[in-house]
Amino acid sequence: MSSKRRSLPRKKPGRSAHDDIDDELPVLEPVADDLPELPLLEADDDEDDGPVKITCDASDDAAFDKVLQIEVPAMEKAAVQAAVTPALERAARRHGAELRRQRVLVRFAGEALIGSAMKAVVTETLQPHKPGRLVVRRGFGDETLHEAPVPTLGFEVTEDGENLAVAVAPGECEQDDLPVLLPARLGELAGRAKDRRVTFTFGGAVRADAAVRELLATKLRAAGARRIAVGARVLFDRDMLDAVQVRAADDGVVLTVTPLAEPALTEEALAMFAEERAADLDDKHVRIWFAKPGQATEIGACVAMCRDAGATRISLGEDGNADVVWPFLIRCEPGREVMLHLEPAGRSRSALLAAFARELGEHRDQTRGKHVVIDWPPGFAIDAEIEGGALANAAKVLEARRICCTVAGDQREPFVPPPFAVATDGGVQTVRVDVDAGKPPELLRAFDRCLPKIQGAWRGQSVRIEVVGETAPSRSLLRTLCGAVEAAGAMRLEVLDHGNVDVLLPPMLTITRVDDASRRVAALAGERTEAQQEAALARELDGADLAAVKTVRVVPSPLDDKLVAALVAKGVETVVLDGSQPVRVHPALFAAPEVKGHTPKSKTVLLRAAPSGDAAADARQAERELPALLDACRERTVTVVWSGELPEAVVASFVAGGVGTLLHDAGDGVATQLHPPIEAIPVEPEAEVSPAAPAAAPSPAPAAAPRPAVSPAASAAPGGLVTVIGRRDEAVPPLAILGVAAGDDPAHAAAVEAALQPMLPAFRGRAILLVLKNGDADVPVRSDSEFAVMLRRVVSGASAATLVFRGPDAQGRPHFQVVHSTLRAMPIGGAFGDPRPNR
Repeated sequence: MSSKRRSLPRKKPGRSAHDDIDDELPVLEPVADDLPELPLLEADDDEDDGPVKITCDASDDAAFDKVLQIEVPAMEKAAVQAAVTPALERAARRHGAELRRQRVLVRFAGEALIGSAMKAVVTETLQPHKPGRLVVRRGFGDETLHEAPVPTLGFEVTEDGENLAVAVAPGECEQDDLPVLLPARLGELAGRAKDRRVTFTFGGAVRADAAVRELLATKLRAAGARRIAVGARVLFDRDMLDAVQVRAADDGVVLTVTPLAEPALTEEALAMFAEERAADLDDKHVRIWFAKPGQATEIGACVAMCRDAGATRISLGEDGNADVVWPFLIRCEPGREVMLHLEPAGRSRSALLAAFARELGEHRDQTRGKHVVIDWPPGFAIDAEIEGGALANAAKVLEARRICCTVAGDQREPFVPPPFAVATDGGVQTVRVDVDAGKPPELLRAFDRCLPKIQGAWRGQSVRIEVVGETAPSRSLLRTLCGAVEAAGAMRLEVLDHGNVDVLLPPMLTITRVDDASRRVAALAGERTEAQQEAALARELDGADLAAVKTVRVVPSPLDDKLVAALVAKGVETVVLDGSQPVRVHPALFAAPEVKGHTPKSKTVLLRAAPSGDAAADARQAERELPALLDACRERTVTVVWSGELPEAVVASFVAGGVGTLLHDAGDGVATQLHPPIEAIPVEPEAEVSPAAPAAAPSPAPAAAPRPAVSPAASAAPGGLVTVIGRRDEAVPPLAILGVAAGDDPAHAAAVEAALQPMLPAFRGRAILLVLKNGDADVPVRSDSEFAVMLRRVVSGASAATLVFRGPDAQGRPHFQVVHSTLRAMPIGGAFGDPRPNR
């Protein structure tokens, strides 16, 4: 019988959320082969006795109880003692308890010569373990080294009917002698112990420790004893065991308890049952049935015994009407957030809510002032009954700062305090949103729950959404809230977000379709401030989906300038001010003036124009743009680059603006003076001269042989400015790594560009990885300098993708970033690990 009590199974440690996250960058196919993996070394924990081998076995010879055989291989006689002594000491530690009070034969074997000095070694090593007799056999006959009388363990047995009283007199025995000498005396007692109550008392300095009690119970139970006790300590009682019975049931086991005369006896019977049959309850659903009413202490002891035995669920009462008493409904996990897990263990909804209300108070100390998460069981519905009953009561009892709920660890939603509050202030319906109550998905769930209660009051009203809390609201949350208010029919909607007011209804822009590629936009500011107008423009244009629109016609209004600027920022190709005489405002007709010269008199102005070809429309656009340009043109020589004829209205505008000289370049590089007019001076005709014979045209120089395509694997630019430091032709796409000498000097940049030009044909279809080099050291490109921009421009004109070495990222990993790409697998801005080996 084991004397060890069973305990609850240990909780397995959980995994951190941080253990399932892997933020590794994608890595390009490496240039060099991977390093081989080294095998792991295995540890060897076995104790080695060296060349000497020692075994301890029971003796076949009736004259001895144990044989300790020492096998010594061939060695010099002088080395025997040094080899045997440590091995014998380890064997004595292993088998010393087996040799106590035994007749021990120490037998030497093997090819070594065992001298007489080994007798002293054997005696000194084994005698402390108190063998009864110690004999050595080394090839010279048996030699007795030690002999001592075995102490006698006295037994005095008194019979009284079914009772046997055994007084143990140790005499000269020590505590360690009991496990050796007691079995023989118990064998003598076995025949008299059947169906009797046996009680032991120990005298002298010995005591009945755990090993002795185990020995008594094991031997006498096998002999059929009805009860075994050491003094008042009961080791075994068949009557007590019969008071607790267990049988199998459909959903687990049924434990039937018949209370004994006193609760203390019942508790002893339960403890004895746990020692005997705890395994019958382990990992089982246990229903406890008391054959007659039990007291509270007996019931509590029985529940505790089942719990300690490893029962997964404990119920009390009749089948079909049992009350689950274990596990408790609420399992508390303290932390930054206090988790209250609800484990129903077969409870009905009503029983679960009753247990929830009953157990809440036990966790107040852990939840007071904290954020609390209540995790309801799978499939549980949090309805109005729960919200207004159980959760309202939990807010009072737990005294928590915030309460959120989850169902089976999912669908987290805040409840206390309510994340949404509704009030009416001066005819405005105000919805107060606490963004600190949870993450955006959690707040959206809470909004979906409260929306049916509040949306009916919004039709035709002014609604204000007021955001409170320290965190910024998410766009998805605001979009959902505002969409619900608009769908409910509100006339005006404004959002107050940490002091900033944004008006969303009515919309500021009216956008109508002209054709597939054109839209007409009208703007009405309404009651909006300047800042609110800019916010409305950005927001409404973002939602207008103008990606495929080429032309936007703007209805004239006081918001023209702001609307045009916003449309240009959105990338609209053409913006026109609508009306009876429409005017194109984007793209601009004139580029920014290019002013040259150092003194006011020597300064000249170059104006480049991009006319549309419609003379009337170009004239209207010029009339709109020229007033802002004429200040730079006044009293200066102005050259207008305008394809085709320069309209007279435009010329007149320049003249009226006070230009000194106006020249027109039709795009062929030849400037014609338009203002002031050039007076024609008559010229006398020259005398006719007979044409001379034409000179022989020089022979054309032979055409240069076409330059062959340069292979990056075998090329290097002159002067070592550009070198190929790696390539992978079999990769998809093929890649090459170029080392480029770093430098800021314009002459250096020009030399590098000239060195790259002959290499461009070999770049086609490849991913080119650029690494700036300072000697042998890599120079990470953290910002785009003029030199870096030049490299990107030249290489990207030929390569399939261009990547620049950025150095180590936040985790210390060297990487390249894509700055140009025609490949779907390498999007611009993507980061890739350094493919060079040992990086």
